[in-house]
Amino acid sequence: MSYIVINAILSIVLILGIGYALKLTYDVRQRRKLHNLLLQELKHVTEEYSKAIKKKEKKAFSATDSAYPDLTDPALLASLITVLVRKGGKPIRLTVSDFANVSDKEYVSVYVDINTNDLILSAVGEEETPSLWPLNADDDGPVYN
Repeated sequence: MSYIVINAILSIVLILGIGYALKLTYDVRQRRKLHNLLLQELKHVTEEYSKAIKKKEKKAFSATDSAYPDLTDPALLASLITVLVRKGGKPIRLTVSDFANVSDKEYVSVYVDINTNDLILSAVGEEETPSLWPLNADDDGPVYN
């Protein structure tokens, strides 16, 4: 082959490579614009949620205030579910049978620890009776005085 043919083939490959690199650069810039828009929206949403949570903390979990958490408030319930899923560490899948298997005698008790302002949730089933103090513990182990 002559040098002219080799140069022509290499020039075509080079032009195609440059064109592909320019296309990738354009795609990356478009994605960056989209990511920046999403980032701004997420910042706005998280700021709104943090403001709502701070209001709820002041209102619902103040140890000096006699107000109890308003568990009918959608913002507090959404925050509560978010915290539970985050504490679980993995996605929670709820099926129709999960809801069908809950009897009318099962419920969740909600307590507020006035010392730490923690919200305490405990599941109470049919066979369980709610107890705030374990006075009927079977074995406390040896007691040393």
